[in-house]
Amino acid sequence: MSGRVDHHGLSSAGTWERYRLIADNSRDVVLISDLEGRFVWVQPSIERLLGWTPEDVVGRRGRDFLHPDDVAATLQARADVLEHKKAVDDLVLRYLCKDGSYKECAVHGQPRLDPRTGEPLGGVFILRDDAGQIAALRALATLSRAAQIQVTSRSEQDLLDGTCRAVVEAGRFAYAWYVREVDGRLLPVASSGGPGGWLEDALDATGGEVLPGAPSARALATGQLAISSDLSDDPALEPWRSHFELQGLRSAVGLPVRTDDTLDGALVVYAAEPRAFDDDVPAALLDLAATLGFGLARLRDQHEREALLVRSEAEAGRLRATLDSLFDPLALLEVVRDESGRAVDLRYAEANDAAVAYNRTTREEMLGRTMLELFPNLGDEGPLAAYLHCAETGEPAVFDDYAFPNQMMGEERRYDLRAMQTPDGISLTWRDVTERWRAARRVADDERRYRLVAEHGSDILWELDPEGRLVWSSASLQRILGWRREDLVGAQTMDLIHPDDLDAARDARTRVQTDRSAQGEYRMRCADGSYHWVEARSDLLSEEGHRIVAMRDVQAERMGRAELDHLVAHDPTTGAPTRAVLLSRLDELLANASTTVALFCADVDGLSRVNESLSYAAGDQVLAVVADRMAQAIGDWDRVGRGSGDELLAVIPDLTEPSDADRVAEDIRAAVRQPIEVGDLVLQMTVSIGIATAEPGSGIDPETMLRDAGLAMSQAKEYGGDQAAYVDPELSEQASRRLHLEREIREGLAGGEFRSWLQPIVSLETGEVRGYESLVRWIRADGSIVAPFEFLPLAERSGLIVDLDAQVLDRTLSVMGRLDAGTTVAINLAALSLRKPDLPDLVLTAIERHGVDPGRVHLEVTETALLDDVSMVRQNMVRLAEAGVRWYVDDFGTGYSSISHLRDLPIAGLKLDRSFTFGVAEGDRRCSELSLALVGLAEGLGLDGVAEGVETEAVARVLEAHGWKHGQGWLFGRPAPVPD
Repeated sequence: MSGRVDHHGLSSAGTWERYRLIADNSRDVVLISDLEGRFVWVQPSIERLLGWTPEDVVGRRGRDFLHPDDVAATLQARADVLEHKKAVDDLVLRYLCKDGSYKECAVHGQPRLDPRTGEPLGGVFILRDDAGQIAALRALATLSRAAQIQVTSRSEQDLLDGTCRAVVEAGRFAYAWYVREVDGRLLPVASSGGPGGWLEDALDATGGEVLPGAPSARALATGQLAISSDLSDDPALEPWRSHFELQGLRSAVGLPVRTDDTLDGALVVYAAEPRAFDDDVPAALLDLAATLGFGLARLRDQHEREALLVRSEAEAGRLRATLDSLFDPLALLEVVRDESGRAVDLRYAEANDAAVAYNRTTREEMLGRTMLELFPNLGDEGPLAAYLHCAETGEPAVFDDYAFPNQMMGEERRYDLRAMQTPDGISLTWRDVTERWRAARRVADDERRYRLVAEHGSDILWELDPEGRLVWSSASLQRILGWRREDLVGAQTMDLIHPDDLDAARDARTRVQTDRSAQGEYRMRCADGSYHWVEARSDLLSEEGHRIVAMRDVQAERMGRAELDHLVAHDPTTGAPTRAVLLSRLDELLANASTTVALFCADVDGLSRVNESLSYAAGDQVLAVVADRMAQAIGDWDRVGRGSGDELLAVIPDLTEPSDADRVAEDIRAAVRQPIEVGDLVLQMTVSIGIATAEPGSGIDPETMLRDAGLAMSQAKEYGGDQAAYVDPELSEQASRRLHLEREIREGLAGGEFRSWLQPIVSLETGEVRGYESLVRWIRADGSIVAPFEFLPLAERSGLIVDLDAQVLDRTLSVMGRLDAGTTVAINLAALSLRKPDLPDLVLTAIERHGVDPGRVHLEVTETALLDDVSMVRQNMVRLAEAGVRWYVDDFGTGYSSISHLRDLPIAGLKLDRSFTFGVAEGDRRCSELSLALVGLAEGLGLDGVAEGVETEAVARVLEAHGWKHGQGWLFGRPAPVPD
């Protein structure tokens, strides 16, 4: 049956209909154009992408729907498709939507050819709304343009301006600017995009300061990538929101820029769409930031080299009179080739006296010999390859300040080298510039020393007569203190010192006469009547008593020191004193108290929910309000402080009796319950308060009170929150016992008190001992034994289990030589040990040290341990399994591990937990069924099976009938030390 041909390249109506059905349901948009660029067919999905119907588009040219700035790019693409018959890919163009907006689309185009003649009939274009790909292409285009700018930039400002332009023009981002921290303020130094002046207006709105929460400030503060996904929803940027909306900016990213491991500034990029930086774009932009940092470092290095060259040339000028009287060495060399005609060496054909003398030889000995004969290391450590390249291509070889180990002179020398092509080789001249280089180094060292002196020099210099009257002053006097020199010459300088500092100044003047030098810090009266801090150093100029006084401006330093002292003593979030400060005040109260003193430890109930649902900034705001209300309830801000984490502390002195603390706690809880406004929300918060009290003369210390108050606060939270509680003595005692036991475990590890006892594992069929399990026992120095259940949980919580596992492993391996050959020993490992990256090295080193066959070593882990950090666990298990060590899963059936772990990890066997064995002994049907199921699982996976907790012969026979191969328990032997 023949069908009509309704489209070139499709031979039947049915084929065309199938292709059209596929196209109509595709997420992409297919458009077919004629040779004039007019669309002859458009896929209906264009309406979902751009809003146009196919009828709106057919008959019109592609350029009618393009952004004006993209017309040139599409004309080139059309020429590639129709004239050169080439496909175009990943071309990002902005297409006009029916609502008047523009949408970026990734475009693929290819020619539509006549199947008979092969000539173009038009083009087939595919539009794709692939935001991720487009964003990545934009970022890559930015990176490519930035790389070009780096090559062509000759100054830092050119590089910064060009990079900002590249971000806007090549990356099509809305705005870009570069910011640096200058004198404690963040200032823009380059920008591009958008109407000029908006950034200045935004800065004016905040007093010229960049907002602390802005991406630029966060990037500079943390040195990390800072993203604001939606500027309209970011509360930290509220003062600039109207400016963002006016400019159509919706998202931003701050990129830290480093030069040689130093944070130089931040490149800030804005986009017109929200969440523009949530996918792969930041990775490419981070590459851009790294490229920019490299470019800045390169420019600075170049400027430093140029400066060094200028200084070197200045030094060389002083030597020129001597150098001009000498002739530079010169030699003519001809090419030496191997059998294949390849240039491999150069032979001296002629040399002047200077060259002969420099090489410490005679003309007869030098001429006719090759470079490699005279300098064997020239090929590996010298420029021989460049000389041969010059001889072959004519490209001059130029080396300045070239370091070469001169074997004839027995040291490394530095040279300026010039090689030019001659008809049969090269003409080579060289100049030994080693001394010039060393002189340049000395100049650089001297300059560095002088710069340090200048940087640390005083701002004001005074010359005083023996009576302390001013004889001469440097011009900086007026700049710092406001006085003109002529106003003070002849005046008594002591009259300018603050009255409170006069005694110290007179003492310094006295010490100058004996020590010849004295210094101190004083407040000097300025011309406007104010006082200014200076650091003054007086040195005796003459025996008659003339002095030179150097004064350094330390006003800002003194003010900053006072501010720093305040910051050190106060929490930045709440403004309250720090824990150390508050405990110090509590210590003073306890030492002098004649009445009861209480310490409150308060925690805001539900604060974590505020952090998670709103923001950590909102949580900080709530914490600050609670601290303020606590202070108001107590009546003294100095009695409220910040504890650990989100805890607040309060010291309550002068209690008539301990129960008065309840009244204060109730006042605090009532104050905190009042509504708290956070943004547009009103929150109702409560606090849990722990109370610790101290009677006069009780001898209790602040740290103990803090511990007790913290425990009491935890109790209050366990009771439901919004309560006050006193410490439970039993909980306090338990905490002390745990701390004491942890210390004893550490001492026991150091003293080798932990032993490895072995319990036999037998064949249930024959009763033959097949192996042992190593069980840790703690035997104190006095011979007492601590049960494992008393110390193992604490060892795991404290992390000491890692050292304990290592000690038990070593002790177990050390006694395996006394066991029957072929028997195995199982050693338990905790989850924390299993995750240690160095576990394989630890185990294999111990096995090698004790000469144990790895195949006799079984390592046991609980199935719960397999849930943590699976990648590291798998890596450690595979490496040890490859070495021959076998892995067993202990207490199987009691944890939550996936059966896939038995498939994916190198497990050799399972151990049935003793709880199931006891159930089998009691006749529990479910335990028996589970025993059958687990042994079936082990057999199906080819794993060994060991049943733990076997205490009677009857149970052993039941487990054997179930299919368990091995058993372990008191029936076969209790844990015991290995006999000597």
